[in-house]
Amino acid sequence: MIHITGLEYLIRERNMSYTKLAKELKVPLETLMLWVKGKKPITKKALSYLSKKFNVEEKFIINIFEVEFLKKNSIKKSNSSKSESTGDHRLDVILQNLDGLFGAMKNE
Repeated sequence: MIHITGLEYLIRERNMSYTKLAKELKVPLETLMLWVKGKKPITKKALSYLSKKFNVEEKFIINIFEVEFLKKNSIKKSNSSKSESTGDHRLDVILQNLDGLFGAMKNE
């Protein structure tokens, strides 16, 4: 299971620089990364700014999405009691799959 915040999705979707965004927000890069990973709450001022910048509701930015996705060629080992896979989780594909969810939330 992979967890991704709406903020991380938006940054990656737009190929933004974390460093540049941190400077825009006037926060240390470390703080932005904690927000991106959902490990620290985003300040109200920053949340408002990000909502306007990305043209989305604040709730999308702070939501954490749980996504499970494996490569098409993942193989489960039959002699294992636990399901194992040779495929790695691929964040870029997950981000593409979130496009539908992003569009739906944007239109609410």
